[in-house]
Amino acid sequence: MANNANRIGELKTLQDAATGAANGTALDMTDAVGALFEVSGTSTGLTVNWEGSVDGTTWRTLAVADLGSTTRARATTHTATGLYLLESAPGLASVRARVTASNPTGSMTVKACAVKVL
Repeated sequence: MANNANRIGELKTLQDAATGAANGTALDMTDAVGALFEVSGTSTGLTVNWEGSVDGTTWRTLAVADLGSTTRARATTHTATGLYLLESAPGLASVRARVTASNPTGSMTVKACAVKVL
């Protein structure tokens, strides 16, 4: 069996039980070609906004694929728990899962790991 540590970086928490709007922690994308995200928790009114940066200061919107969709539908925001994939993103310095809120209840956690080439 292949060693996944050679292809997938360390799992990092970007949002830890967020209950309102928050920028969260950025994921370092050095030598990465993509990223895998896991959204969990029970919440309403919380939205993940996928963003990337080439300098760590200016953030731009990213389209991320929903791995729970048979079509791998891409969107720049998600509200549901699940697994999401940022495909082909070489050159980014970092990515983040910024949370916005509108009358939120519950909490949302987002974890991620960088996908690297062997």
